[in-house]
Amino acid sequence: MKEAGCLPNAVTFLTLIGGCVKGGQSQGVAARLVDEMVDAQCKPIPSLSSAVISACVALTKKEISQVCQKMSDLGAAIFSHVAKLLLQDDLDHQQVKETAVEMLGEMGREWGKVFKARFLGAVCHALWHQGLETRATIVLSCGMEASLVPLGTCVFEEDTWVLDLRSMSAGIAITIWWLWLRAIQKILAEWRTGGERQWEVSDLFPLLPPNVVWNTGMQHPVLSAESQTPGHGVSRSKDTDERVDQEGAPRGGKVVVRFSCLPTELVLVTGIGRGRGDEMDGGIGGMREVFQTELERVGSPFRVTTNRGEMSASLGAVVKWLRRSGPEITNTGARR
Repeated sequence: MKEAGCLPNAVTFLTLIGGCVKGGQSQGVAARLVDEMVDAQCKPIPSLSSAVISACVALTKKEISQVCQKMSDLGAAIFSHVAKLLLQDDLDHQQVKETAVEMLGEMGREWGKVFKARFLGAVCHALWHQGLETRATIVLSCGMEASLVPLGTCVFEEDTWVLDLRSMSAGIAITIWWLWLRAIQKILAEWRTGGERQWEVSDLFPLLPPNVVWNTGMQHPVLSAESQTPGHGVSRSKDTDERVDQEGAPRGGKVVVRFSCLPTELVLVTGIGRGRGDEMDGGIGGMREVFQTELERVGSPFRVTTNRGEMSASLGAVVKWLRRSGPEITNTGARR
């Protein structure tokens, strides 16, 4: 760039690194671009930091270590926490949580909620692809507690199970989608053997807060001790108070999902077009575009419906896909 008489800035590198990620060329190329950032002493902006994390998905541990060190040297101290999450093998649950909280605390006022959520999503995505699924879940949970992730995303209706991914960054949407698939596998496995038809949300979505699940209609949680209608219900145990937080989801106690039948259809709601702030989502494009690419990558049966903001698949097609894909589809062999 210098030879061409160009004076690169943060936006220049955001465009270049984002293009590498979108084109599947982030391995090596993005690392070299970070070297050029060091040469230019380019101070990273929030969206550029997210783009660099997105590029780390395709890098080796050695390359990730080098990139994080160089970004730290440029003044992005937050990358020391990212390196710890991605590279340090001996972290226990509490240490991962403390590191995630410290990482979120490192984000200054200039980041804003949108950029914080996008950086969080990029970290979750990188952790998942590095085989650190439990860490990704803990980081996601910290994001939920910090109000960076929408609540009530999983809806269990009688005929349809819905995952609402609107207002999410691409990385967060992909992480929640994998966890949703895991929950579905648990439910189906028990159903086939005539087992449990009632689940605590903490068992379906370990490590996540219970208000990740919403009841039918997505309007008001069922707070009674027993579900009042056939089909599915979300209820609170009798020995807990019945408070509702600002988002309308129950707080405290055990939240239970009851099933009387399996759905005929599974639906993913992505919304139409580019959401708020998606143009700066780590330089990799809008959530819907990135998420759809992920579905195609793993050969999922979900297809865009007549409502362009949704993708759906029959339960039977999803079951066949999960059986055919086996452990690979949910990273069963991934290190924790």
